[in-house]
Amino acid sequence: HSDRPRQITMPTYKGNRGNLLQHWVLSELVACISRESRHSERLGFVDTHAMSPYAVREPGRAAADFDLVAARLPGAGSVYELAWNDLRRGRCEYPSSAALVRHLWRGPLHLLLCERDQATADEVDSWYGGVADAQLELHRDDWRTRFESVLPQGYSQYLVSCDPYMFIRQNPTDQANPGNM
Repeated sequence: HSDRPRQITMPTYKGNRGNLLQHWVLSELVACISRESRHSERLGFVDTHAMSPYAVREPGRAAADFDLVAARLPGAGSVYELAWNDLRRGRCEYPSSAALVRHLWRGPLHLLLCERDQATADEVDSWYGGVADAQLELHRDDWRTRFESVLPQGYSQYLVSCDPYMFIRQNPTDQANPGNM
């Protein structure tokens, strides 16, 4: 037993080039699929490492490229920049993949979001709320355990986002961080 108060950690994001690249490409993919499909088509989006839409940047992290893009929003008016600009007007400092997809997709949507960190999963759950033609399945554990059973069926398009903390090629069992792959 300790007299010190329990420290609550806020979900964070890196605010780096990886965030820019991942979400810029994702936004363009969703826009492309949306243009090519009828709006009645159903999209299934799976995120193996869901990020909180309310995450804050890791303290002390310098991210010149990221900050430059953020300061210029809506920038050149890309799908990504416009969506990020729209989404940051609320409580969202930087949008998660799910927030971007939910914002950009106009038809029926199923979000299968996997997150083992409970604080992050709680924030994802509170963010979701009800949205017409959208459904959330939040898996509060390692994505691998969710993939042991059948994934959502009946969608005309599927997007899968797999953004682990890092990929380990050699001796992966030596890595204690479950966010690694």
